[in-house]
Amino acid sequence: DAVLRDMFQRSQLREIDVNLELEIESQGVIVQADPMRLGQVFDNLINNAIKYAPRSTVIIRLFVDGDDAVIKVIDDGPGIDKEHLERIFQRFYRVPETRMAVRGSGLGLYICRQIIIAHDGTIKAESDTGQGTTFYMTLPIVEGDESV
Repeated sequence: DAVLRDMFQRSQLREIDVNLELEIESQGVIVQADPMRLGQVFDNLINNAIKYAPRSTVIIRLFVDGDDAVIKVIDDGPGIDKEHLERIFQRFYRVPETRMAVRGSGLGLYICRQIIIAHDGTIKAESDTGQGTTFYMTLPIVEGDESV
């Protein structure tokens, strides 16, 4: 949980237009990971929430499910239509309805997925138009050097 707490504190220092909440349901969860790369994933997901769902609430939740640490990033923004959910992790893909309104390259979520896969984890999104978006990441719990 150290990387999550650090990222949360850094986000609190920035002037952002979202309400951030951190919920750690399992203390001291240890995963073998590169804290800088995981921080990059969390920063990207929070920055996306700021861009696509300003003035919303973003909840970052950590808990254990079996042998995995599960991190959810939940926003109450406009959501993503189901037809785009798998494609948002493809390189250069951007949801057509947001291309003109929000700047971006379509690389952020692709990079997030590559980082999580490199850590033997998974990442997916669940959403529906008008219902907000939840990103789920799983990372295997091991006895390692860094905690999430």
